[in-house]
Amino acid sequence: MNDLMETLTFEQVVKENNNLAYKKFNKEIHTWQKYCKEGNLDVIKWFTKNKYTYYPAYIITAAKHGHLEIVKYLHEIYDKNDYGYAFDVATV
Repeated sequence: MNDLMETLTFEQVVKENNNLAYKKFNKEIHTWQKYCKEGNLDVIKWFTKNKYTYYPAYIITAAKHGHLEIVKYLHEIYDKNDYGYAFDVATV
């Protein structure tokens, strides 16, 4: 099983094995912006769980690409500002 996990990508292991995901993480490739654009909520949750620095621009990126589930999640976690604009963009 461990050998199989080693062959998986970062995106594939974030839900299954936090230690292995951390080993596979490359800050140059695996960015908030990338996964907000792609709509990968599992990776966004992993960033949050592992306390990677969050900036409000990420919620706008998710919204502009139509990922309402990420907008909602980030709003719940980082309820520091009014994200009405992000919700408007995501639901258009």
